[in-house]
Amino acid sequence: MSNKSKYYNHDSVWQKRAQLNNPFYGSYSSHLYGKLIRQIQSLHPRSLVGLKLLDVGCGAGMFGLKVVEYGMDYTGVDESSVAIEIGLKHNPGIKLKVLDFALDHILSPNELNAYDMVTCINTLHCLIEKDERVMMLTNIRKALKSEGLFLITTMCGPFTPVTDFGKPPRHYGLVSDIRGELHQAGFKEILWQNIQTATPQAPIPNYMVALK
Repeated sequence: MSNKSKYYNHDSVWQKRAQLNNPFYGSYSSHLYGKLIRQIQSLHPRSLVGLKLLDVGCGAGMFGLKVVEYGMDYTGVDESSVAIEIGLKHNPGIKLKVLDFALDHILSPNELNAYDMVTCINTLHCLIEKDERVMMLTNIRKALKSEGLFLITTMCGPFTPVTDFGKPPRHYGLVSDIRGELHQAGFKEILWQNIQTATPQAPIPNYMVALK
């Protein structure tokens, strides 16, 4: 991101994963991806074939493997070049590229109003600064077609994040705060729910759908 000292070093995390035989997440991601696919099907009850989907903060493009099974036109972007390199190596048929959505003026003309749907899976809470979260959300809205849908999962508080070298590694905002940032970026929220029950040790993964 624009000030990477405030975040986990995503590249180093992905470099460690690259040393594993399978650098991808396991059963948790498969369960979450299944839920997202079912939600997409409920929002688009007709065929998903050809639906243009942009996945912001895609990592190595794991969600793309599930998406293309349904005939959707998937593009994944991530600020980590290491993650994208891993994804292209393991999944050469998936469209992936390096792009930091928390920066201003990063969308090319052919990326404006281009996508039927954007997903952002457990990425927003990696941005510590509010202005960068709102910038990312604003860019996502610009990338969507008119009446396009935005599906987001993110960790929500109230929790005190564990510090890493004096910096909070994650932003666990209140649901009301995240809704406010969505509205500030111009979105109209249409659905919100908890993905699972919170525990004293873990924040709540929340799921939201917003309309451009």
